[in-house]
Amino acid sequence: MKDVFRLFKVRAGQKRSSLSQVVNYGYFLYSEGHHWIRRPFELDYGVVIITLRDGLRIKHGDRWLSAGRGSVSVYLTGEGREYLTDSAYEGYWFNLKPSSALRAILRAYGHTTGYTRNSVLTEDDIDRLSEIFAYARLDEATAAHRAAILAEYTVYRCLVDPPEDRERPRRTRLQDVAEYISQNPGRRHTRTALARMVHLSYSRFGSLFREEYGLGVGAYVTQARMDFAKRLLRTTDLTAAEIGVETGYRNPYSFYAAFKKATGQTPIAYRKTHRDLSRA
Repeated sequence: MKDVFRLFKVRAGQKRSSLSQVVNYGYFLYSEGHHWIRRPFELDYGVVIITLRDGLRIKHGDRWLSAGRGSVSVYLTGEGREYLTDSAYEGYWFNLKPSSALRAILRAYGHTTGYTRNSVLTEDDIDRLSEIFAYARLDEATAAHRAAILAEYTVYRCLVDPPEDRERPRRTRLQDVAEYISQNPGRRHTRTALARMVHLSYSRFGSLFREEYGLGVGAYVTQARMDFAKRLLRTTDLTAAEIGVETGYRNPYSFYAAFKKATGQTPIAYRKTHRDLSRA
């Protein structure tokens, strides 16, 4: 089998961006027995390797680890890199200069050296990585920006709980999510994003949240929005449509319907009743 190596160089800088700076990125397909050792000039930046096909052994320090499909391997700036292919191997890579923000996050998660995480990327994540082939048609600044976003997203997907979070009771972490929803009722809250905040799977998070609060995540979000809407109706002169926007409803009719279902009253009727009561 012939080795395939596609390199996309990035010459455009990212001086105004808080993202990591991607030096180059690409795709490779290597035959069995390929052996690679990181060259000296490559130590000036870190590297993220994504495995698409089983068959890679990768070295971290004195340990050799197997990397299967969906695994992510990270080497930090200054670290040596070495890997061997036991069979035909396929993957993507990003060479990058990590931003100070990314370095701080890695330290917070206990990563002071490189690591490999197996089976952390879903098939959807892997499909998304194929976007790199389209970047060659973009202007360099846009390609560099998108490559940096994709590289950092990949690193974040394989982070595990930081040491301090592992010691916090799960119930406390769920309370953090509930408080976050209550304090930000106008935001678009998805169960997937909230689950990632507490490092739980989508289904496990939903089950534990319902067990703790007696409501599903969606119902809890709606309740937080209605509580906020009631407060605005009682204490401000905002129109019902404006309050709908403040509570996360782009369409006023959706807000009216949700409010009446939750309270049995329209927003206007609720305001009149409760303002009259407060003045009595």
